Formats: sequence, structure tokens, C-alpha cells
Amino acid sequence: MRRTVSIMTVVGLTIVVTWCINLYVLQKMGIDRNDIVDTTFRERLSSSLSEREVAASKKAIDVVFGLSGDESGTLSEFEVALKSLLLNGPSNSHTNLRIHILCDNNAFNAIAIILDQTELNGSLWINPISITSYNVQPYEDEWKDRIKELVRGPVKQCRHTFGTYYRLFAHEVLPKSVRSALYMDTDVVIMSNINHLWRHIDAKSLFHWGNDRCAGFIIINNSEFHKIWDYIRQIDFNHAEYIRYKGINDQDILEKVHDAFPHIVGSLPQEWTISLANGAWKYAKNIVTERPKVGMLHLNGGKGNTNAYFDTAGMWTTFPNTWGLIYYYVSLPWTWARFMGESKIEEKGFPLEVRLKNTTVRIPDSRSQMIPCSVREKFFNGSFFSTEMLNFTEEQMSILENILEQEEKERRAKKK
Repeated sequence: MRRTVSIMTVVGLTIVVTWCINLYVLQKMGIDRNDIVDTTFRERLSSSLSEREVAASKKAIDVVFGLSGDESGTLSEFEVALKSLLLNGPSNSHTNLRIHILCDNNAFNAIAIILDQTELNGSLWINPISITSYNVQPYEDEWKDRIKELVRGPVKQCRHTFGTYYRLFAHEVLPKSVRSALYMDTDVVIMSNINHLWRHIDAKSLFHWGNDRCAGFIIINNSEFHKIWDYIRQIDFNHAEYIRYKGINDQDILEKVHDAFPHIVGSLPQEWTISLANGAWKYAKNIVTERPKVGMLHLNGGKGNTNAYFDTAGMWTTFPNTWGLIYYYVSLPWTWARFMGESKIEEKGFPLEVRLKNTTVRIPDSRSQMIPCSVREKFFNGSFFSTEMLNFTEEQMSILENILEQEEKERRAKKK
């Protein structure tokens, strides 16, 4: 017994002496033992998590689009904006890029087709990227009622689609993990790395925009933005005569909030507030002198025009060496864009994820109203990606398969 205790004592003393010697050596080398413990812990933690779980815990940059309708011009602008965003996204593997698209029914179906045609799903990038499309049609009636309550009495119809108001309600749809989010219009082209913009965010502000007060490019404090409605309800919009004249839109609302409560609004640097309709037209010819740095260009399409801004003449055709640089993204094929993203990878890339969140998918009994023809054609030729169908129930899938099978038989019969 005494011999056993003696051996244990010797072993214990040996361990203590060895530990002390190691601490002495580490101290001489200028290494903190806590660094080694933490590093080991992080390695063990990372090895026990999936790559997606590790990626989800990283810093994230969130960008939001709002789309209403399926006008070809708007959808073409969206593709250009998306290309410019992806190619100017975070340039390291430590930052997630999460793109959120708020859509009504028509836009949701159109975006599903576009995301399929771009073949972005599964493409490799240097950092984790997700593109999520949300069908917000179920919320529109309630949102419209809340806008109407702001102006008591008749007002003229706003010149924009209702999608322009989505930025005021985005916080009700986006995941709670989203803290700050950039809301950008489809006619915005990103010209520099988006990381730079995130360095100018003040967490205390409910939203940020430029001195020109253009709502087409704003940062919203998603976790606190619900408070914006407390401020909105304190404003009497009936006293704004210009609102009665042209109708009220989201920018009008945010401008009145800014005037009444300037302390809740942050300011973006000039390089991230270059908007033609909000003053940049005045110095369009001398833009390099007036804006030696450029983060984005806002071309200001819309206004009831169904064509894409780049399909008509404008500053971008008059000044090809500055405003006209947007045609680089207009003309860039998606195959090249995907490879340009992949070429940045040094070791192992991350597959881009496309997600379609549709809470209102219904397949009526009537075949003619079942689904838009453009979508049906995609099913027939086999090129329509099945992510949209992931939202269907088994019953809905069965109905869809039966209808498509019957239509395929009819199509073949006509050929005979």
C-alpha cells in the first residue's frame, strides 16, 4: 500500500514539474497558454460542426430586393444588380453574403425561373452565399391598409408598384438573425466591394441613407426597424400637400420621418449615394471630379416604364466611360460571372444555395389556372429547377404530376 502511494506521489510530482517547465518555456517564448487552450478548443469545436454550421456563425452581410409583378424590364434590371452584387461581394471566406428577395406571386414565379436559368444553385464561391426568395403576397392586404391609414382622405395613386413599400415591412419577413440589411432597388449597380459599406453602419440608427435621401439604397436596422412605425404614426401626412399631389410612396414616408426625428437616421458616405434622379444628374458630365470614389450607381429606372433603364438612352449612353460602365454587368454572361466567382477560391469553395420560400402555393382544380404557362413550359423541357417544388405538399405534387402527365399526352397527340 505504501509502495503504491509512493509511486502515485512520484507520478504526480513529475506531472507538476513538467507543467511548470512548459509554462516557463512558453513565457520565455512570449506565448500565452490561454491562446493554446483557446486554439485547441476552437479546433475541436470546428471539427464537430458541419461546414454550413460554422459558416452560419460567421459575420454576415444581408442584402434585400423587393419585386412586384413580372415585367421583363424590372427582371432584367434585377439580374444586372445581382451580378454586380455577387462579383463585388465579400472577398474572403469569413463573411457570409445573404441575399433576400421579397416578391408578390408573379415576381416569385418569375424569380424562380431566373434563378434556375442562371445556374447559380450549387456554383462555387469563395464565401458562403445564399439567395432566398420570399412570397409575401399573403401580407400585402394588411400592409396596404397600414399605408392607407397614414393619409386620411383621398390621395392620388402612387406611380410605383406596391413593391416599393416592401422596404418598410422587410423586418417582418427577414430572419431574426439579420441585424443590418442593405435594401437596394433593381436599377442599382454595385461598383466596389460591399464590405466597405458595412464599415459605416451605426447600430444606433434605425436606417441609413445618403444626403440626397434616396430610398433606393438604404441600410435598415432590421432588429430595431419595427420602431419606425412608432415614429411614422406620430406624423400627420395630411399636411404634406405634395403627397396629395403625386401620391405617397416609401421615400416620402422616410423623408418625413427624417425631418421629424433626425436623431434616428444615419448617413452614408458619398461614394455610396450616387443617384441620378436625386441630384447626380447635375454633375453627370463631371462625375469623376465630383465623386472621385464610386461604390454604386443608381440609374433610376421605374416610374411606370416597363423597359429596363439600359434599353433606353440616358446618361449611360451619353457618358460611356463613367455611367456607361454599367454595361459591363449588363453584357456579362452568367457562365463567365460564375467562373469569375469560382476563380477567387484558393482552397475549398462554398456552394451557393438557392431557396424559395412560398407559403401560398395552391394548385387549383382548373388546369388553365394551375400555374403560369411559362413555368409549365419549363417543367416540360426539364430545365426548371425543382427547388420551387420543395414547398409543395405530397398531395400538391401528386396533382401537379397528374396534370403535367395529361398535358404531355395531349401535346404528343397533337404531334401525331
